[in-house]
Amino acid sequence: HHDNRPYQDEMKRLLIGSAVAGLFIIGLWAVAVPEEVLLSRIEQSLTRAGLSVEIHGFKKGLLYDFAARDIIIRRSDAALLTLNSLSGKINPLALFLLRLPLSFSADVAGGKMSGSIDLLRAKSRGELRVDDARMEDIPFFAAIGIKGRGKVYGDYKNENGIGKLKLSVSGAQFENDSFWGFPFPLTAFSGVRGAMDISGSRVRIIALSLEGKGIYARLKGDIKGNKADLMAEVMRDPAFVDTTGILPLLENYRISPGYYVVPLKSSLPF
Repeated sequence: HHDNRPYQDEMKRLLIGSAVAGLFIIGLWAVAVPEEVLLSRIEQSLTRAGLSVEIHGFKKGLLYDFAARDIIIRRSDAALLTLNSLSGKINPLALFLLRLPLSFSADVAGGKMSGSIDLLRAKSRGELRVDDARMEDIPFFAAIGIKGRGKVYGDYKNENGIGKLKLSVSGAQFENDSFWGFPFPLTAFSGVRGAMDISGSRVRIIALSLEGKGIYARLKGDIKGNKADLMAEVMRDPAFVDTTGILPLLENYRISPGYYVVPLKSSLPF
């Protein structure tokens, strides 16, 4: 008769050990990362980027997960972005390495946002992605003086304190032909693509291109704090049909036939 008691004892010890480890991990989440700490870490990570946050309906789950009903991201007093039905989770093993990486997803302006960020590291990696969001429901665009409709796609990566943002708007229908008081043929464009670097309160526009039928524009320059110092080149084909009557307003900025350079210098409201 084979005695399998040592095997059973070993299994018991293993089960008890697993249960204790499981309770320890759950307890660590409950005790070491209280709700207030998690909220303050989220707020601090945005403060470093010159932003503030308002969080409504925040709930911490049992197993390293959390949810929030609404999150409003602001700069100064201007609302830039609202996230709804946010849900996120944290990798529990990372707590032992004194890290607090979270991944999350949320609804934003009728589209989706997903991302990840390490809340304990000041210059950590962070990533965000926005898909299929409605431009008209993102307050940031109205805050910089752009009104209209279109689908927004964005990709943001932060490494060592430098953020790299790629942004595009497809099927755009703009409503205004001025930008911060300067004449600019926005309504002639239907597509936007851009890349910029963000470091603290400085935004450097590497390239921002706008495309329309027979017309093309390219923006470059810096936004430091709330001061924008940009230059826009506008190029039009001879076949371009000016349905908005904007071309006479651009005459002051004409360098050569079909080529205009418009300075865009202004103080932003945030």
